[in-house]
Formats: sequence, C-alpha cells, structure tokens
Amino acid sequence: MVNLIIIVEGQTEEAFIKDVLTPHLSRLNVFPRALLVTTKKTRIRRYKGGGSQYKHYKKTILNSIKQFSATDNYFSSMIDLYKLPRGFPGNAEAQTIRDKFSRISFLEDKLKTDINHPRNQFMPYLQLHEFEAILFSKPDAFKYKYPFDDSKVNELKAEIETFTNPELIDDDNPPSKRIKKKLRTYEKVADAPILALEIGLDIIRQKCPHFNEWISKLESLSNLT
Repeated sequence: MVNLIIIVEGQTEEAFIKDVLTPHLSRLNVFPRALLVTTKKTRIRRYKGGGSQYKHYKKTILNSIKQFSATDNYFSSMIDLYKLPRGFPGNAEAQTIRDKFSRISFLEDKLKTDINHPRNQFMPYLQLHEFEAILFSKPDAFKYKYPFDDSKVNELKAEIETFTNPELIDDDNPPSKRIKKKLRTYEKVADAPILALEIGLDIIRQKCPHFNEWISKLESLSNLT
C-alpha cells in the first residue's frame, strides 16, 4: 500500500481527488489524500485554501513531509498555472519559455528542487492553465448540469475547437471565465467536481496530455507495493 498526500489550493481540487482520483488509484493500491494549503494559522483557527503566495504552499508541503515521514508516504501537488502563487520558484525565467508544456515542466522541476524531498518522493503537478481546463475535455457534459442552456453549451464547444487541446486554453481568457460568461449560475466548488465525474477520468486523460502524464506517474506508485 502506498499513501499519497496531494497538496491542493482549493475545495474543488480536494473534491476531485476524493471523488474521481481516489476510486481509480485505490484499485491500484495507491491511496490519495488531499490537503488544503494552509494560508494562515492563529491560536484558535487554521485558514486553508486559496493561497496566493508560494511561501504558503512550500510551508504546507514541507510540514506534510515532516508529519507523514514514513517511507510509504509519497507527495504531490495540484496547483493552477493561472495566477501562479507569488514567489513561485523559476517563474520569472519561465515566462521566456513560449511552449506551454515546456514552461510547466520547467516550473515543476523548480518546485521539486526547491522542496528537495530527502527520498525524492515528491512529484509536483501544475494544472495547465487551471482546473476548469479539464472540463473542456467534453463540453457536452455541461448539459448534464445545465439542461436548459444547450445554446450556451454549444458556444463553449465552439470555443474549444480553436485549441489543440483543453490545456492550451489561454491565460487572457481562462477556462473558468469562459464558463462563467456563458453559464452564469456556474459555481466552481459545487459544480466542477460533479462535471469532472460526469466526463470521466478516461476522457480527461485522452484530451489533456499533461494531466495524463501526472496520472501515469501516480499509477506507477503501484509498482512499489
């Protein structure tokens, strides 16, 4: 059995890991657990989610590695490239890399180096460009949640056709803004995990190559059991 702790930025990613990734990976004897980034801690309360500064992620990851120090514990992350936390290692240099897949791989390498897990058991992942990108893997899935907005869903489908794959939907008009513009009742935390479940992990992996690489790495942990 391998335990996998994934540090995430919000409740949407937390629900996605619980509802979509866990059923899949647990069949391979890999058991994920999502931990929300801690942004502030007082004597009576710990504030979690939505970290805008890299120092919050680094501290949460390092504390998790310290807390879950057993050799069968592995670690990962799920952080959006869009509005990347301030102070993220290598971000200034990454802006000179035009190819988005090369850029995100560069940033993941910088994150891995900065965390420097003593047994090399941290596998960072950044989402191109944000979580909602994976929902464009099958825009028709929006009809499941918004059955009376067919015309708006069709407009979303037309938008994705201008991109090679959903992960390349750009920073200037990111996936979440595109969805919210067409479907004004869309609520990220409540709706996104349900839509991802409706689409299914297989289709998301087919359409999103960088996401698929990450899942393949997590699946490979089953070889350690």
